[in-house]
Amino acid sequence: MLDPIEITMEAVKTFSDPHYDNAAKNLFLYPEILAPILANVVPEYQGMNAEQVKKLGDMDGMCRYINMRKNKKLAKGVNQVMTLSQSIFSRGVQEGVEKGLAKGEIKGIAKGKAQGITEGEARNFIFSVKTLMKNTKKSKEEVLAMLGKTNQDYINALQILSDNN
Repeated sequence: MLDPIEITMEAVKTFSDPHYDNAAKNLFLYPEILAPILANVVPEYQGMNAEQVKKLGDMDGMCRYINMRKNKKLAKGVNQVMTLSQSIFSRGVQEGVEKGLAKGEIKGIAKGKAQGITEGEARNFIFSVKTLMKNTKKSKEEVLAMLGKTNQDYINALQILSDNN
């Protein structure tokens, strides 16, 4: 059985890889898989074990796909339109979406596509690196290497966040 930190690292690796996104999302439909990851990544659940997360969290709600809005109307029957990182860290994404709408949705989408990742994905990547650094007691460079990312990826994510604020 994988250590929760190893599970977290595997989940983080899928954030920017669309080939694994649908398969990974299917795995996260199971509370047994999602709870240990939430316990290691989401601040409200850190320090809890998987059973505590299952009892305190809305696991049924978290294991369902989050509804998306298209043209400010709720899209009915839309599945798998969000990335894995957006599904797990929906709170941060919702804040990013609201800010994006306020600043101009079209401009934000075009800029995000040009840079390769969205503001929400950048925020999640930075948060994941910091969490793994804390949990594994490894340097930023070591954590980035474990994730198969470079320092330039980290800098790019920081740049996206600074450009959007």
